Amino acid sequence: MEDDLFSPEKDLPPEVSAAQKWYNSQVPNGWLTWQSAHNADDINTYKPDWRMALSNEDDEYKTTEVYLVGEEVILFVDPDCGMKYDETGDRLYRDQVSDTRLVIRTNKKTKETDAFIMIVSPDLAYVERHKDQALRNFSYLNRDPDFSGMIYYHHLNGEFSNAWVFKDGETNPIYPKTEEAMELRSWYICDQYCLWTERCRPYYMGYDYLFDICEKELDYCWYQNCKEEGGGYDIGSGGGGGSGTYNPPGNSSIPKISLDNNLTVTDAQTLNNMIDQLDLDCLGKELLNKIKSLALKSGIEFTVDFVNGTNSNTHIDYNSQGVPNAFNITLGRDSDGSSTLLHEFMHAFQAESSQNPVPYANSYDKPNLSWEIESRYAQYTYLTRNPSDPTGGSGWYEEDANISISRLDTHLDDQGKLRSGKSEAKLNKFITQDADGPKKMLHSEYNGYDQLDMSTMSYGSSNFTNLQTLSKKC
Repeated sequence: MEDDLFSPEKDLPPEVSAAQKWYNSQVPNGWLTWQSAHNADDINTYKPDWRMALSNEDDEYKTTEVYLVGEEVILFVDPDCGMKYDETGDRLYRDQVSDTRLVIRTNKKTKETDAFIMIVSPDLAYVERHKDQALRNFSYLNRDPDFSGMIYYHHLNGEFSNAWVFKDGETNPIYPKTEEAMELRSWYICDQYCLWTERCRPYYMGYDYLFDICEKELDYCWYQNCKEEGGGYDIGSGGGGGSGTYNPPGNSSIPKISLDNNLTVTDAQTLNNMIDQLDLDCLGKELLNKIKSLALKSGIEFTVDFVNGTNSNTHIDYNSQGVPNAFNITLGRDSDGSSTLLHEFMHAFQAESSQNPVPYANSYDKPNLSWEIESRYAQYTYLTRNPSDPTGGSGWYEEDANISISRLDTHLDDQGKLRSGKSEAKLNKFITQDADGPKKMLHSEYNGYDQLDMSTMSYGSSNFTNLQTLSKKC
């Protein structure tokens, strides 16, 4: 391959020169190499054309994006765009609907720099809306609010990282068909989100590349609703102006606990924000560690789902021996943030720790009264320590039953232990008999005692043993 494909790089802007210097320190020969989709002997090589560089920044990152070209390049084309090109011969639907770019990114706070390959392929609807501007206004840190299509990423060594599909205002991750397809050289045919691939010869005209002598190759296909095994380059959940962040394994778009179900990007990020808040609190951290271990247990199903509204609940299934084997948590998107997650995680911990296995499911419509009181009190103590929780929590005090729960702190400390000078008998009376006590208030909330399971109610502070256990180090 001849270097004269590229014209001399003179008078580059300072930020582009800095990015070029960093790149040359990481890739001394300047070329990125990976294998073809269908022929291991067919080696593709690409090089940044620094004339085609775009620098940008937001509050967190500075980036420089550079077009990658070679003597031959592979275009990744939405199938509808490809068919439109076949029908019309209009290069718009082939030459300007696929970008392969090197992204060099520097964290403005830590000064750390990394880089990856970004491939953008808008769908036909987006191309029709924007015509020849389909990709001119697109960048890693900024995209049009109505962008629809695919974005996917590879590491500099050619290894696949992760991919996203944008459709109807939603952003969802998509993954290769099998774990073996995690490398760029391992492409598989599947039935969802396929792109055409065409091998073309590029030529430079003005400030743009056009392509000729193209040959169609194998489709490049992806699945949705598959389990994710690693990290990736997250494009974020926002529209225009949304920033992207690098995701090491277990970060933003990947749930930070092991789940047996998939979440949308937005819900996964919401869950992780809640988990981050719990991790800042001593009780939250201890409970989170217990739940992470529980979710990894063999034979245990552990799911978290999000629904619209404020209602949240934990449904627990039991095996024939009365031992819990499935924990299905539902969180209302308008609930009280991380304190709600703590409440529901408490129910999972209570069931797992119970010395008295029960043959029924503890669900929202029939909660164990003792567990409900303990979980709400744990939630109350958490909220008092975290009054400015950015994930929410202010609505908790609007319920009469929760106001009654908050009055337990005249009898109990944050660890669920009886305060000095207080009486177990008075605590038990407040819980079970007083008109403004938790039992009667929950009776009112649940529309009758028949909606509550009271079979395992203990005496006084004995109803708070799980909270006491979790708080030992606090």
